[in-house]
This record gives sequence, C-alpha cells and structure tokens, in this order.
Amino acid sequence: MLSPIIGRIYDAAGPRPVVIPGAILLCGGQWWLSTVGANTSLRLVVAMHVVFCIGMAMLMTPLMTVSLGALPRDLYGHGSAIMNTLQQLAGAAGTALLIAAMTIGAAAAAAGGATAARAQALGTQDAFVFGGILGVVAVVCAPFVRRLHQAGGRQVTGS
Repeated sequence: MLSPIIGRIYDAAGPRPVVIPGAILLCGGQWWLSTVGANTSLRLVVAMHVVFCIGMAMLMTPLMTVSLGALPRDLYGHGSAIMNTLQQLAGAAGTALLIAAMTIGAAAAAAGGATAARAQALGTQDAFVFGGILGVVAVVCAPFVRRLHQAGGRQVTGS
C-alpha cells in the first residue's frame, strides 16, 4: 500500500529522504519486537510488526529502483529477474539465520533451567536482537545510498 507513495517521494526527493527513515523504522521495529514476552498484548505485537513493515517498504522501493536504474534500459528485464531471485535467496538465508539464532538462544535458556515455553520466548527474543543488529547495519549504510545519473547527465527516476 505504501509503495506508490514512497515511489512519488523518491521521484521528488531521491532515495535518502526515504531510505534513512525507513532503515530507522525497520531497525526500531526489530528492537521493539525483541521485547515481546508472554504477556505482550496482540495489539502491541501488531503495532510492532506494522512499524517493521513500514520500514521495510520504505527501504525496498527506493533500493530496487536505484539498483535497476544502474542498468541500461535493454537489460531491465534481466536485472529484475536477478533482483527477484536474489531477494528470494536472501529471504531464505535470513530466515535460516534468524531461526538458528532462535534455536541457539532457546537451547541456552533451556540449559540454564528455563521451562520449554520460557526458553522458546527467550530464543525468539534473541532472534529479534540479531535482527536488530542487522537493522543497525542498515541504518549505518542508508546515508550512502544515492540516486544514479545516466551517461546523458539526466537523473534516473522511477518507482
């Protein structure tokens, strides 16, 4: 739902005014999710997830545009196919890393005497902390994203 709005902002102002706050929201959402516990209300979990998803939308739209904008127009189709493939692979790898962090955290908590439910909750929090650390990397890298210029000197736009 946000991509068309984000695309218009990108066209008007470039990627940084969208990517930097998006990275902050994504990172903040991950750290906020790391506080989820057994007594956290469903509404609060949904709010945490919405913050994370808004940040993700604010990152993906301009980053995909900047990435594909680096290609000559006749290679857009190939670039799009490669980007979609890489997006799927990165999603699978990220899921595997976060599940591994959750499993390691849960095993450590269980070894420390936590009940199975408490160990799982602690492992889940560990996975979100790991995601929050990755989010910090995104915040650090976000200011370096810039709009590309094609050979003719015109700016590459699009959403």
